[in-house]
Order: sequence, then C-alpha cells, then structure tokens
Amino acid sequence: NKNPQSNAQSIHRELQPGIFDRVRRIFLRNQVTKEEPSEEVSILGYAGMWIMADEAHITSIASHKEHRHQGIGAALLICLIELASAKHTRIVTLEARVSNQVAQNLYYKFGFDKLGVRKAYYLDNKEDAVIMSTEYIGSPSFNEKFTQAKQAYDKKIGPFTRVLSVS
Repeated sequence: NKNPQSNAQSIHRELQPGIFDRVRRIFLRNQVTKEEPSEEVSILGYAGMWIMADEAHITSIASHKEHRHQGIGAALLICLIELASAKHTRIVTLEARVSNQVAQNLYYKFGFDKLGVRKAYYLDNKEDAVIMSTEYIGSPSFNEKFTQAKQAYDKKIGPFTRVLSVS
C-alpha cells in the first residue's frame, strides 16, 4: 500500500496493543486522583536512527524528565537495535555525553563498547562525546549479550510487544 496515511494508520494499529500499552501503563502508574489537576505529558520519549550502508547510527534517545528511570530509554534502544537488525546492518554506533554515565551504562548493558572520544562534540557546552559501538550484531556473542539484556529488562519492567514495519 503506497498511501502514507493508510500505512501510518496500519502501523499505529499494529503498535497500539504493544508499546503504546506499555507507555500508557508507565504514564498511568503515577496518576493522581481526579480531584488533583495533572499536567498532561504528550511525549514520554523519542528515538532517532540513521541507516547508512551497513551501519546504523543512533542519533538520539530521550525520555521526558518526569518519567526517567522507568525503562522508556531501554525500550527505545531495544526497538532501534531490532530495527537495525531487520535492516541487515552490521553494527550500531552512537555518541553519548561523557557526563551521561546513566546512558553509557545502559549502552554497555546492551552490548556497546567505548571506542574513543570526540573532543568538544556538543555545541551547547563543548562537552566531549564518548563514541560507542556494537560488534557485528549478527554475531553469536552480540546476540547472547543482547538477549540477556532484553530478558533482564522484561524481568524488571515487564515484556512489551515490538512490531517492526520494515520497508
């Protein structure tokens, strides 16, 4: 189907029972009573990735500051790595602020290694970036690390359904 609106609606229907339910549960977990007004958060997190030849490069993973440490970043990372695999990339790379140890620890859990540092990478404050990459994502050793990390996530946070639409 070449109709973008129809395709978007189809993807929405496919994803809704899985990740949208997961995000909805996270959001409703701390919901206040009806008597107390609550600011509505429309975006809990987002992620971006470029695919160039046989490499996937994660450009961003972020979660709303009021909903951090609830598994949103890990869920987005899992989806990006699975999408990279479905697109037949060989490796996944990214940069992380040297001060963002929380993000770096998450990436280490999911099989990333530190390759080096980009000096003054971030324009806002000239902070250095840690360059991180996976090994070949089709390798048995990466798949074992990634599977273990996903299982740990599912045990801690709960499983969620991931539906990939690869075109």
